[in-house]
Amino acid sequence: MKCYPHLDGRSNIFFRIVLLVDSAPYCTSWQQLELYHIRPSDDLIRRVSFDNIHILEFLPALGDNPSCRCGPPITIRREHSDERFIDLEKYEASKLENNIGNRKGQALYISSFVRRLSLTEEGEYSAKDIRRAQKDVESIKENRKRSIKKQKMEIRCNKRLTKLKNIIPKERFEFSRPRKV
Repeated sequence: MKCYPHLDGRSNIFFRIVLLVDSAPYCTSWQQLELYHIRPSDDLIRRVSFDNIHILEFLPALGDNPSCRCGPPITIRREHSDERFIDLEKYEASKLENNIGNRKGQALYISSFVRRLSLTEEGEYSAKDIRRAQKDVESIKENRKRSIKKQKMEIRCNKRLTKLKNIIPKERFEFSRPRKV
C-alpha cells in the first residue's frame, strides 16, 4: 500500500492510496501447506503476481501532526472521495507516459500555501480553524522541548548522584536504617 499526495489543475490536494489486489497464482504459508500435507514447491511459495490495483482518493482534512514546520498540518479524511480499479499494466504505462516515478523526499512535500489553500477553498475550514490548529501544534512542540530539557536535567542529576554514591562510603547512606543489635 502506498499513499501519495496529488495536486489537480486547480491546486486542490487529494491523497491517492494504491492497493494491489487480485493476486494470482495462490500463495500460502509453510504452516498451511504442512497442515494439508502438501509438499511445498518453490513455484507455489515464491511466485506472486498482481492483476489489478484498487485506488482510493481522499480529500485533505485539518490535522494535528506537530512535525509540520509552518502552516496548517493536514491529514486525510476518513471517507474516500473516489474509488477506481485499474489494470496494473495500464497504471504502470500511465506513470511512464506522464513521467511519474516513485516519488521520494522533496517530491512528497506540500507547501504551506497549497495546504492552506486546499483547506479553505471548499469552505470546510475557516482561517480561525487553521490558526487554532497551528497554535495547538506550536503548543505541542513547546511541551516536547520542555520535556526534553527536563529529561536531560534528570539524566545529569542521576549521573552526579551515582558518582557521589561511589565516592562516599555506603555506611553514610545507611544511617536512616536501624542497626541490628
